[in-house]
Amino acid sequence: MQERPRSLEGNLRERLIKCVREKGADDPETKRLLTQWTQEEEKAVPVPQPERSKGVILFNIKRARLYAEMGWIEAARDNYSDALMQLGNLEDREFADNTGEVVYEEIDNLRPFN
Repeated sequence: MQERPRSLEGNLRERLIKCVREKGADDPETKRLLTQWTQEEEKAVPVPQPERSKGVILFNIKRARLYAEMGWIEAARDNYSDALMQLGNLEDREFADNTGEVVYEEIDNLRPFN
């Protein structure tokens, strides 16, 4: 995956979370920030296989974590589910098994924010 400075990535993520909590999901700024975050994360997914498959799985997990932190629990579950389905098709069983354990644990711990 292409590396971006963590401070820029974290700043956008933090702004998005703050925006959705303060203004809601339908706010134009929230939608703009979510689109920007998604596009930046998708750009970081490697192109060649098998790294691409792993990158897409990790992107879905990262997006699930973001959604969970924003309070979008069902969207988070959907992304975790997508990641699990993709893990089931992966040839690298060690990566799939280890990552799957983390995903199941995170699903079990999903809670809406207050």
